[in-house]
Amino acid sequence: MKENILFAPTKEIAAWAENDFFPIGRVVTDYDELLRLDLQQVGSLYGKFSQEQLSAFIGFGLRVYHLESESRDDTFQDRGERFICYHRGENNEPQQSAIHVLLVSGHIVPNLVPVFDEHDKKGVTGIVLVTTCQMTEAENVIRNLAHDRGIPVYKPWPAHHSKYFGNLERAQDLVKRLRRLYPASPLVLNATGGTKPFSMAYVDAFRHEANARIIYVDTQSRNIERLDTDANTPLPNVLTLREYFDAVNFEVISIESENTEKAEAIEKRARLTRSLAEELPERKGGKKQGIKKASMAGINMLAQIGMDAYRQGQAGIAKLEYAPDGATIALLNQAQQAGLLDKWSNTEWQFSSLDAARYLGGVWLEEFVYLSLGDAVKRWQPEVGAIHLAMGVEGRWHNQKGNSQGVKNEFDICVVFNNQLLLIECKTARFGGQDHGKAGSNKAGNNKVKAQDVVNKLDLFNRAAGSLFGAGWLVSASRLPEHARQRAEINRNVVLDGIDGINHLVAKFDQWIEDTRSKPVPD
Repeated sequence: MKENILFAPTKEIAAWAENDFFPIGRVVTDYDELLRLDLQQVGSLYGKFSQEQLSAFIGFGLRVYHLESESRDDTFQDRGERFICYHRGENNEPQQSAIHVLLVSGHIVPNLVPVFDEHDKKGVTGIVLVTTCQMTEAENVIRNLAHDRGIPVYKPWPAHHSKYFGNLERAQDLVKRLRRLYPASPLVLNATGGTKPFSMAYVDAFRHEANARIIYVDTQSRNIERLDTDANTPLPNVLTLREYFDAVNFEVISIESENTEKAEAIEKRARLTRSLAEELPERKGGKKQGIKKASMAGINMLAQIGMDAYRQGQAGIAKLEYAPDGATIALLNQAQQAGLLDKWSNTEWQFSSLDAARYLGGVWLEEFVYLSLGDAVKRWQPEVGAIHLAMGVEGRWHNQKGNSQGVKNEFDICVVFNNQLLLIECKTARFGGQDHGKAGSNKAGNNKVKAQDVVNKLDLFNRAAGSLFGAGWLVSASRLPEHARQRAEINRNVVLDGIDGINHLVAKFDQWIEDTRSKPVPD
């Protein structure tokens, strides 16, 4: 996280560290100490500088806020002092970048998108967070994400939770203070958050300010509406996957697909992965004259035996009751060539590692979805911009006080595009109780999965992580019972099951991208 620095060689300048609208950061009093800092880790630099010092820091690429005085009255507060922002540009002229005022609420994404977009395009002077005591955690999340982007965040501006006239007075005071300190900076009020009386009070206060914009983020229609004019704009695509999860209070601990060794393994066995996706879904087992065609459930069972053996400190060996048939032998040969089996015979399989057993036990479907969507992402990105795709996202939820709830969750496949999340759960297990969704087991010892549990889990995760308009998909190699499919559709989740569903995956993803992308706002 980059740090904001106030260069304060005098006590009077150091007093700005206690000002309401100085970004929280570090005070440096000695110029030599300032030069010793790693400037690549500095977000913004505040202080009073000579022209030579200004040129040096601007030339390095820093955003520098130079303190100027228009008058010399006796009291510090009446001096008319103000910060003028400089950064590298034509003739290093002062830039009139905006101050964004955000009404903090539990829905953080609409607060982040406009200010991040403007900062990426032309810079932002800073952010004022108007917040109540109930929104402390949301305030901290916004502050941390803004700091990571190098955007100054001022001390929070307290507000009444619901009283209109109390908030109106506070809003008018805020406008006056900002105008005194940053007279050249446009003001942008994001009125999306807060209760209606809270929001209305700030809109009314800012509506009479000449150099101010008032915006409302309509996430459903993917527009940023101007409340002071009729100039609406499409919602920009700015949030990364990690930023999105931070915004919904999910702390990402690790992302499997970002691991170099794991990414190489996925690519190495990509051919096998696609063969399994073509061969195994809905494949029925059967035996004839001592030769058995391995079903998907049978392979899952053997992989589970291998995993259990490794976890017990033994070699990952699974014994066979019957010799494999020709189609199964072809898959085994590919698995051995990919380094997943040390050896196999008509009587046993020996997995090369726990990871290999996990892969043949169902991870192959996650990798198939990841590879298939990866190809689609490469095709779409030149047209629609960044699409963030990840596999194996592990993390933990934080409660409203910012404390970890301890329970870890892992999402199979995640896509963040246009500030919205697509969450995909992948399953290769057979579903028990085709009529009633009850869990059970077959004679071979392969545990079946209760379909309703899978559907409920997806819905729970999507409601928690998907914010207002996220999407949840279930990709299953086995057919889902009809009652569970209906339940998923009632919850607005998508089911892609069996060979037909898997074959329809990329087309469905293309449709999601088309539906999620921002469209030009009609006149």
